Amino acid sequence: MPRTTLRSAATGQLEPMPKPSGAKLCKRVGHVELYQHGPNRFTVVYGLQIKRGLTYNSAATEFGACIMHEVACEGELNNA
Repeated sequence: MPRTTLRSAATGQLEPMPKPSGAKLCKRVGHVELYQHGPNRFTVVYGLQIKRGLTYNSAATEFGACIMHEVACEGELNNA
């Protein structure tokens, strides 16, 4: 189950995870999300990791690496 809340340092209360504002969700694969803000402007979200200000090429690399990591953590890859 994806983590959808964070504990606020200020209040100690659980709050919704921040999502990129003004961005379009292009694709979700497992817990990995790809957002587009405009031409050649992307964000990749994976768990608590948010990588902003990515170009097409860097977003493609990051998105793929996050998917591979998730699949490896699920034990679906044979890395021996």
